[in-house]
Amino acid sequence: MSANSITTTRYYDENSLEYSKRSSGKEMFFLLDPFCERLPKNGRVLDLGAGPGRDSLVLTQRGYETFSLDLSIGMLQECRKRGLVNPVKSDFMDLPFRSEVFVGVWACASLLHSGKSALSRILSQVHLILAKSGVFAVSVKEGSGEMNDENGRFWTFYQEQELKGIIESCGFTMEYFVKTTDQAGRPISWLSFIFLKQNY
Repeated sequence: MSANSITTTRYYDENSLEYSKRSSGKEMFFLLDPFCERLPKNGRVLDLGAGPGRDSLVLTQRGYETFSLDLSIGMLQECRKRGLVNPVKSDFMDLPFRSEVFVGVWACASLLHSGKSALSRILSQVHLILAKSGVFAVSVKEGSGEMNDENGRFWTFYQEQELKGIIESCGFTMEYFVKTTDQAGRPISWLSFIFLKQNY
């Protein structure tokens, strides 16, 4: 585990309850709805970087068998408080699942905590665990470069065409894109995509 992962995970472990309260009122239906529209009914979905399980809960309520993966024990405890039954502790670099086991992978505000040098390996893992024509949703902050904030969290920022190009080069085709303002009112823009796994 990298030093950036350690400090980022420590922050979320120490602030999991507060973070859960802050994030609970935010709605991701502008991305969740088109994501679910492309999924087969009652399939198995991975919430990659689930945090306190806000989106995992919605996916579960919509009938999907949802696995909530996070590296933070504190965040996984918050998932359990929400009644989520499939919490998984893991980083993104070596996902502990069989090939083609998920119909969808949901990565909302999670890949932005991994460095750009690790992205291709993570995407190859996502490609491996997705079923044929599987659906991959991604949301990141718009910007450039990488940084650690005052709390020690590591952030990576992307431009639209930059991230689209990287993900498509790893075996995906873009289906949907939307750029939104920050729901908490911060001067941030979010880039959200849906991709389909290419079949070879």
